[in-house]
Amino acid sequence: MKTPRSLAAAFAAGALFAAGLATSGMTKPSKVRGFLDFGGAWDPALLFVMGGAVTVYFVLHRLVLKRPAPRFDSKFHLPTRKDIDGRLLTGAAIFGVGWGLGGYRPGPGLVSVDPARRRHRRIAPRPQASRASAGLQLSSEDIMKIEPFYDPATYTLTYVVFDPQSKDAVVIDSVLDYDPLASQTSTASIEKVAAFLKENGLRVHYALETHAHVEAGHFAKAGIPSAADHLSAAPWLKRRFEARSVIGEHIREVQSTFKPIFDLPGDVPTDGSQFDRLVRDGEVIEAGTLRVEVIATPGHTPACVTYKIDDAVFTGDALFIEDYGTGRCDFPRGSAEALYTSVHDKLYGLPDATRVFVGHDYQPGGRALRYETTIGKSKSANIQLKAETTKEQFVKFRTERDATLAQPRLLFPSVQVNVDAGRLPKPHANGIRYLTIPVNLKKPTSDDGTAS
Repeated sequence: MKTPRSLAAAFAAGALFAAGLATSGMTKPSKVRGFLDFGGAWDPALLFVMGGAVTVYFVLHRLVLKRPAPRFDSKFHLPTRKDIDGRLLTGAAIFGVGWGLGGYRPGPGLVSVDPARRRHRRIAPRPQASRASAGLQLSSEDIMKIEPFYDPATYTLTYVVFDPQSKDAVVIDSVLDYDPLASQTSTASIEKVAAFLKENGLRVHYALETHAHVEAGHFAKAGIPSAADHLSAAPWLKRRFEARSVIGEHIREVQSTFKPIFDLPGDVPTDGSQFDRLVRDGEVIEAGTLRVEVIATPGHTPACVTYKIDDAVFTGDALFIEDYGTGRCDFPRGSAEALYTSVHDKLYGLPDATRVFVGHDYQPGGRALRYETTIGKSKSANIQLKAETTKEQFVKFRTERDATLAQPRLLFPSVQVNVDAGRLPKPHANGIRYLTIPVNLKKPTSDDGTAS
């Protein structure tokens, strides 16, 4: 018969077990999925927890059995059968499949239940000088949040997308600061991102690039600085957070195009191997509890991709806020026809409520920063490409418009660094690194500066 003392002892043992699960992080399905991801970002935490548990049990179990009886019972109740039957195998299989697919065992699943999580709604952005943030609720039980960081020097948005429960995260379009006048790099922008990652204890699986960052800006009017793209900070994130770099598989075309233009060294590969992972249209990236879908959106460059995470898409330079339009297509291998297909046929085919997070915001007319719109708003109000815009109309407009645009301020530095996965050129014999700046790129020139 169970006594109050034996029941209390059972409860205490169960509480200790639950405390161990919570302390070791085993209530998080990402830990199980990370352990089973042998071909990706393997997380050995579960191995250590199970190994420690088995070791402790192996020693203490034998010590306890040396006693004549348990402290709160008259005898030990040990299993009497040692055979393996069909019921045992079936139960073990069901347990294993459920654990592997869902990342939860029954106990940790109950421990991690939080009914309040279902009541979350979108969080309004917090006004900050150089950073804005917004959270969102997924259609699933997990909650995904988005933290944008704005770099006013290059009008670039960097996004940290993360699950606050599992602490899984990805960083989209990171920025390494570069001053072209002093020819100096700095890390002020990426350090703000890093501070947020550390503050929230996030595990960064991937540094996602929407493209090789050839600037998409359009204008240089009075009071509005000329557009300037950025250098990628992916190597910085990889060194400090072990984040793997990701870009579209057609980066090979961009590399093959720009390597001869900049006369890059022979050891700079054009097969995309500098990046940890090349992704194709329709591919799904598993980043712990985050599921990232890849949508190829070429046009601005051949390698442009959009990342879709639940009801949000991160469009890079393909699609901007509706009062600004779309990315330019006049760089080598760019295509207005391809961009029309990418935006009109692919992105506009998503549900109208799909939220769009853009890669740049140039704040036309001096308006306040905006980084989020929707597919529905874009289809009805994008000043360059609405749902009813024909391909012929868009291609004509885009081609004529691009012919009037000046070269972006950081075009040459950003392209030659970004096609090499954000790595700066190797130092010369004197220990100094050099960027290559072509002179009169589009026409042969004599040494006196005149056309040859």
